[in-house]
This record gives sequence, C-alpha cells and structure tokens, in this order.
Amino acid sequence: MNRYPFIALSCLLALSSWSLWTRYRQGRLLTPASGLHLQILIFFGIGGFAFLMFQDVEPKLSSADVTRFTAICCWPLVIGYSVAVILENYWFRLKTQEELVLLRGYKLPTDILFILTFLGDAGYFLDGRLKMHGLEAIPAYLKELFFPCLLLSIIYGLSKTDSRRSFAVFQFLIALTIAIISPWRSVMVYVGAAIWMAILLTRPRWIAWVSILGLFALLYVIPMQNLKKANYEQFQMNPWSLVQEGLGLSMSERTQDLERFVAIRVNYVRESVYVEHSLESGQALLHGETYKNIIYQLVPRMFWHEKPEMAYWAGFELPRSIGLLGKDDLYTSWAVNMFAEAAYNFGQSGIIWFVPVVFMLALGMERLFPKIYKFPQTIVVANITFFYFFLAQTTMIFIVSIAVAILFILKLVDWAMLYFESATGPAVNANRKNANSRRRGRMPSPAISNPE
Repeated sequence: MNRYPFIALSCLLALSSWSLWTRYRQGRLLTPASGLHLQILIFFGIGGFAFLMFQDVEPKLSSADVTRFTAICCWPLVIGYSVAVILENYWFRLKTQEELVLLRGYKLPTDILFILTFLGDAGYFLDGRLKMHGLEAIPAYLKELFFPCLLLSIIYGLSKTDSRRSFAVFQFLIALTIAIISPWRSVMVYVGAAIWMAILLTRPRWIAWVSILGLFALLYVIPMQNLKKANYEQFQMNPWSLVQEGLGLSMSERTQDLERFVAIRVNYVRESVYVEHSLESGQALLHGETYKNIIYQLVPRMFWHEKPEMAYWAGFELPRSIGLLGKDDLYTSWAVNMFAEAAYNFGQSGIIWFVPVVFMLALGMERLFPKIYKFPQTIVVANITFFYFFLAQTTMIFIVSIAVAILFILKLVDWAMLYFESATGPAVNANRKNANSRRRGRMPSPAISNPE
C-alpha cells in the first residue's frame, strides 16, 4: 500500500486540529480563519481518509488512480497549508482573549438578533424561489446570516435568560423545519454542528457525550437525507412514506450510506483528484481566466441584464467536463472547492502559494472588522458569519461578490445598532465602552447587564 497519501492527510489533520485547538484556547474560534482551518480538517482531512478507506464507493476511478492522484494533490496542499499556519502564528500572532460571543458587552440585543434571524430564515425560504428580475441573488446573500444567528440563538439560549431560551427553541424549530424540507443534505449536518459548537463554548464538559450522540445520530440522519435527495418529489408528496422507508434500513445499509456520503460529498480531495485527472488527460490550464469573472459578479444583474451565467458554468458544465458528474445527470449541481479551482488555473504547484494567500485574506478580515464597524456586537456577527462563510464556500468566482454583500449587510446592522443605542440610552453605550476597553486590553468599568 502506498503510504504517501496517508502521511499527507495525517499532516493536514494534525495541522488543522492543532490550529483549531490553539484558536479555541486563544478565544478566536469563531473567526474567518478558523472556518478555513475547519474546512481543511473536515473536507480534506476526514473526507480524504474516507476517500482512501472506502474506495469501493468511488464509481469512476480505480484504486490505483485514487491513491496516486491523492498523493499528487495533497502534498502541495500540505506545503501551502504549513506556510499558512507558520505565518498565522508568527506574523498575525494575537493576544489571548475571551471568546467575544460569550462576553456581555458583545451580546446582541434581542430586537437586533430577531431582525437578523428573520432575514436569515427568509433567505433560506426564498432562495431559488424569488423570481423578480435583478433580485434573485438577494436571498443567497441573506441566508449567510442563517447559521450565525442559529448559533447565537443557541448560545444565548443556554444562558439563564428565559426570553433568550424561548427564542432559541423557536429558532431551532425553524432551522429543523428548513433542514427537513431542504433538498440539500448539508443543512441538517450544519444544524447539528451549530448545536455542537454552542455546547463546546458554553458547556464544554458535555462535549464528549454530545459528540458520541451526534455520531450515532448521523447513522439515521444521513440515510434519511440521502433518500430525500434521491426521491425529493416523493418526499414532497408524502414525507411520512419516505421516513418509514428510512427507519426500515438495516444498520449495515446505514453504515454504507454514511461511508458513501463522507467519501463522496464531504470530500474536497475527490474534487481535486478529478481536476488533476482531467489535467493529465489533456485539459489546458486556465492561467487565472476564471478569476476575471469575479469582476463580473460584482455588477448586479439589474444593471447588466446580459451578465454571464457563471453559476451554470461552475456548477454544471465544469464538473461534467472533468468527469466529476456524468453527462447523463441533468440535475445535480457541483461547484468544486477553491483549492481545486486554483489547481485547474495554475496547476498543483500553484496551491503552494494560493493557500497562504487565502489564509492571509481571512486573517486580514479579522483585523478589518474593528476598523469598519463601530459596535462590538456587529464585530461578533461579522466574525461568526465569515467563520461559516469560509467553512462552506467553494469557488472563488462567487466568494468575492458574496463577501462584499455580507460586509454591506453587516454595515446596515451597524447603523441599526447606532439607532438602537440612541433609542435605549446610556446602558448600551456603557456596554459598548466596556467592550471596546476589553478589545484594547484595559479593565472594563463595573458590569452593566445588556438590555433584553
């Protein structure tokens, strides 16, 4: 057995786990760079190991090809990621702090949290359903607030404030409803991950039991989600029949479903392998051509009706041209991750410099937020939103336009906080000064409870 891909994946797992543990101890877990580290851990480390261990679920590549291409793709990523980790810990080194989301002066007022949660929920419900010309993309921007607000709601709900608990239960039920009716299997997984992360930050002693229960729950959730994905029309007509079918699966069938899901869907190594296989088969490097489309995406369609449909190319044409999806599959959309995208632009050697650049951008955003937002609460929302953003985003074609939209939405939140401050008087202002004092390293004045 070729050990080189296993060694490379072990390096990625070790580096990402250490980085996340370090940032957790520093009070910087919910930040943009941590989202990237978690992406490396889950989609490359865990997904990559599943790709090698469960090769019988791979329908198109031989075992030898999987092993060889995994080694080719992962070693440049290991080198680039190592450089990024070194730069992060020596160039961007920051003082240890308390996790901002847990500090009273950084907690969002209930009114503001309710508005943001409503916008995030509306984004998910309207995504793909809003047909007004020029406004189709707005739900996609708003739904970036969904998981940050869910996480905040659960964290606040685990506190002793009854009103926060009621709101947390209500938002959890909304999130569960969205996860059940959504055709995307990942939504249910992210809902569970939000619960896990909230418990990690507020009840760390529970985390071992919650992790065990979560892994056991995946044996039931993933097969059910797979059935829903494969038979979505049947699910819409008669959800209970599909639930009964899912509950009737044997444990071996559940295990196989989970293996297939992790090895194929929770796996960015597989996407990189197909890109490299396509390059070796004759596909020409694009030399950064796709990144020119970033400029196009910054122009709203209402001002440019004939703007190129990059979503169709990135999600439909490209995965079929490299063999990731079969040409007879007329429905599935699958945009490859940003590192695989860099590979088909610059080759595997380009990954070595591309990874540190992306991490420097994420780290730079963490430093940027206190400069463009006046309120500590907005800084918290910005960090959590971009934590999820960098965890879940794929192609760079859309990252820039969505990031700009999120920054603008959060600036509106900042202005709303200004209005809230003027309407509620000196208590919020005192909390704001206390939070700013913490950020500058000074002792705050006596604690004042944040108004609910």
